[in-house]
Amino acid sequence: MDTPNLSPETLALHTGIHRSEANEMSEGMYLTQGYAYESAEQARDAFAGAIDIYMYSRYANPTVTAFEERLAAIEGAERCFATSTGMSAVFVALGSILGSGDRLVAAKALFGSTLQTFTNFFEKWGIQIDYVDGNDADAWETALATPAKVVFIESPTNPMQDVLDIPFIAEKAHAAGAMLIVDNVFATPLGQKPLELGADAVVYSATKHIDGQGRVLGGAILGSDEYVYGPVRQMVRNMGATISPFNAWVLLKGLETLGVRVRAQAAAALDLASWMEQHPKIDSLRYPLLPSHPHYERAVKQMTLGGRS
Repeated sequence: MDTPNLSPETLALHTGIHRSEANEMSEGMYLTQGYAYESAEQARDAFAGAIDIYMYSRYANPTVTAFEERLAAIEGAERCFATSTGMSAVFVALGSILGSGDRLVAAKALFGSTLQTFTNFFEKWGIQIDYVDGNDADAWETALATPAKVVFIESPTNPMQDVLDIPFIAEKAHAAGAMLIVDNVFATPLGQKPLELGADAVVYSATKHIDGQGRVLGGAILGSDEYVYGPVRQMVRNMGATISPFNAWVLLKGLETLGVRVRAQAAAALDLASWMEQHPKIDSLRYPLLPSHPHYERAVKQMTLGGRS
């Protein structure tokens, strides 16, 4: 499907569709753990990697493929690989390319479970982790004057809503030989495009806005074909952080209404933040798309939802 001039809302309805012989309107839910082979030779070739067909739903599933293709189209990424949760996406995005002796540079302001993963697992496995004040340009300059394997940030941060300078950090990361991975869950794929700003990969907890109604867990990793269909796919397929077909189907349907929901949420959030900012009982308020936020100009430049022209 040729997609360059289609809106995210159109992509959310018309990509990732693989209709069966029944020609159904709503995407099929393939609740199966395995798939039949036409011959012993086909099975042999599939397991040898000579052909790419569905073999086992821990490896790939048609419903999951539909979700991955749709989210990749909205994000503008070459590939997407879905995972069981947002934290499994963070873990795999980093763990699939980091090894003992590698250096990870991360912003200090990160989701609590991400920090726990770094401390309790990555450090124990011999990965060097250096933390940086995400909004200190000099700190990034110093940290990335030394080679690194990966730089990891989230923007806006959870919960303080700091907005990091993604293009600047991407430039410094690449100069240090590092890959920049951005947790974009707060902004959503409609509110910010890290890949267009210089990032190499994006991770999501699809549990949040992509589902949007508190029903299922899921995650996603997006980036280049080489990265996603290389180390990411290899790790998920073998260690088993696979999303279920049912959850993928729910998230697939969630993408269809993502634009309507997050635009309304962003507008309501701005109205509420504007009202709260004037309330006599509130001393301080941080909302990136209010002029009072310290990173307001950066937020307006990098993000595409929730601001006033």
